[in-house]
Amino acid sequence: MKNSEAIAKTWKSLVDVERYFKDGIPQQLATAVTFSGEDAEPIKNAQITVKQCGPFLPSELKILAEEIVLTSFDQFNQFLDALKRITDSDDAIERQKATKNANIKLQSCLETYRAKLSEFNEVIPQDIGNNVTQSITITGTVSGQLNIAGDSIDAHNINISLGELVRKIEESNDDGKEEVKSKLSALLKHPLVVKILGGAAGGVIG
Repeated sequence: MKNSEAIAKTWKSLVDVERYFKDGIPQQLATAVTFSGEDAEPIKNAQITVKQCGPFLPSELKILAEEIVLTSFDQFNQFLDALKRITDSDDAIERQKATKNANIKLQSCLETYRAKLSEFNEVIPQDIGNNVTQSITITGTVSGQLNIAGDSIDAHNINISLGELVRKIEESNDDGKEEVKSKLSALLKHPLVVKILGGAAGGVIG
């Protein structure tokens, strides 16, 4: 195996792990009945590839590639620990909190892995790096939200009915409650909101 071929194969396998953290894990969890280290095929493949290509890599790249693989296993195991906290709880609220924390942990794992991966990218020949990563950009957050055993959490989405929102405002002891109700009422009566939600929206607040 040529030196350049070994570098390209190693780099591709490591980039595949980055994709797995970003896209693969959320996709697996959306349909999986169970989830464990056996599902982490890209990570296992990277370990095999680095072992096969190691003798043909410059010593610096060999050591760095091995460190990156260890990082991937360590971060994946941390994520599995976060997932375990979801199944360990029978309380729905606690499960939602644990799911949210698992999503945060997955994002953290992705960022930690990318930081280590970038070290490899900085020292390999530019043409090899570009050939492998020309179709992707190693940036961005985890793709999609975690959906585990019926629990789905996305910190960027809040789903609540208007009636429930009004009820919670009414139950609040906050001094600004009346101001919030007034502003919400004005918003719901705005022509654009009425057009989108229908005339009934304006009657939510009496």
